[in-house]
Amino acid sequence: MKLTTTPKLAAVALTACALFLSAAYAATSGDLVSNMYGTVVGETSTGSVTVVNGEDYAPASDIFLGNYYGSPAGNAGYGTFDMSGGTASLSGLHIGGGAKGVGVLTLSGGTLTITSAVHTSYDGDSSAHIEMTGGTMIAKVGFYLGGRSTGTSTMNLLGGTLQSDYSLQIGTGSSVTHMTISGKAAVDVGGIWLGAYSTLTFLLDGGDGDFNRAIIDTTTGIGDGSYWASNGAQGEIDLSKYSATAEQTITLIHADSIRSGSEDIINWVITGLDEDKYSVGQGVYWDGNDLVITISAVPEPSFAAGLLGLGALVLVARRKK
Repeated sequence: MKLTTTPKLAAVALTACALFLSAAYAATSGDLVSNMYGTVVGETSTGSVTVVNGEDYAPASDIFLGNYYGSPAGNAGYGTFDMSGGTASLSGLHIGGGAKGVGVLTLSGGTLTITSAVHTSYDGDSSAHIEMTGGTMIAKVGFYLGGRSTGTSTMNLLGGTLQSDYSLQIGTGSSVTHMTISGKAAVDVGGIWLGAYSTLTFLLDGGDGDFNRAIIDTTTGIGDGSYWASNGAQGEIDLSKYSATAEQTITLIHADSIRSGSEDIINWVITGLDEDKYSVGQGVYWDGNDLVITISAVPEPSFAAGLLGLGALVLVARRKK
């Protein structure tokens, strides 16, 4: 029997092919193991999951990057999850666990939704790192950066949006935890707790008009919306990439409420300040429930000299009266 293809059928076939090629897909490689906990990416060696230009990637169980709870001693797996587009839905995400597991999450585009919570460095001597330069990450039930591991947790939030209905907890376990948040990113959560092992750095990498909202807003979720800091928590304001020319008051954190005494816990250290260009006045301070910093430009020497001369003329004029 002779088969013929009409232009209309050919067009339909091409459209279907294009939809297939644009559909979500996840490329997996290396060491992936399924067990009672979920899918372990990098149990004893290196494993990876990559999501690109997809519509939806939705595994049936939790994802563990670098070992899992109760992983045998000596296991030193390395697991990565790299997402640059599309959408992915995970029931739970655990980064860095077990004996000596290392987990790395990289998000540069798309929307990653975790229907329960995100846990990092939650067990053993594990370590975790999150690098986010774009896209959106939604952790429905909470975001716990730094757990009971004796290792470390780090996160660079340099772009995109991090959302959680409940609280963002940083360094509230035993793992040393450092989170850097760029002024180009947005954090919308239901509260924030800076634990005893936490360091929070605000990287103010922008200029005039770039800071038109609170970098961290704790009033958007369904948690209590509070700001809470424990003894030992540390804070830094990095001005090494600041470029504004006009005075700006930047809201670092906007909270519903402040836990008693928490406003005085952290001594915010200012780094990268070019004192020839900028002045930070009283530094970081609380204005109601807003943690803010006011940065003003220092006048050029010639302009400052002109102002001094004008002041002297005014004084002379006043003295002559």
